Amino acid sequence: MVLPGVPTRAAERVATSYAQCSSRRSRSPEPSSLSYLRDLPITEIKLDRSFLQGIPHDTHNAAIVRSTVELAHALELPIVGEGVQDDAALAWLAEIGCDLGQGFHICTPLPLPDLLCWLESSGLRTSGSEQSGVGPLSAP
Repeated sequence: MVLPGVPTRAAERVATSYAQCSSRRSRSPEPSSLSYLRDLPITEIKLDRSFLQGIPHDTHNAAIVRSTVELAHALELPIVGEGVQDDAALAWLAEIGCDLGQGFHICTPLPLPDLLCWLESSGLRTSGSEQSGVGPLSAP
C-alpha cells in the first residue's frame, strides 16, 4: 500500500521501527508515534536493540519489552527483537513470546551464499512457495 505524500522507503522505516510513545502535552495536530500503528500498513514491529540492553535484569526495559510483545500480539503482528547479543536475552525473548530475533548472537552478517548455507544448516530456511527467512525464537 502506498500512502499519498509519504515516500515508500520512509513509510517502511516508520512502519518497521519501534513505536515510541510520546507524552508531550501539546495541542499540536501532529500525530503521536503510536498512531503509526493504526495508520500505516505495518506488517511487523521491530523492537529496537536499545531496549534489549540489560535484559532480563533491567526491570524498566523488561517492562517495555514485555508490554510491546503483548501489544504486537494483540494487533496480530509479529514482533522482532533486534540486537540479540547473548543467550540470556535470546532465552528471555523466547520465554515472553517474542516471535523473531536478530543480532550477532544469532548470526553475524554474511554474504548471501554463506547466509543461504547458514539458513539451510540451521533448519530456518523454508522451501517451496514459502519465503526463506529466519524462523521463530522457539526451536523448530
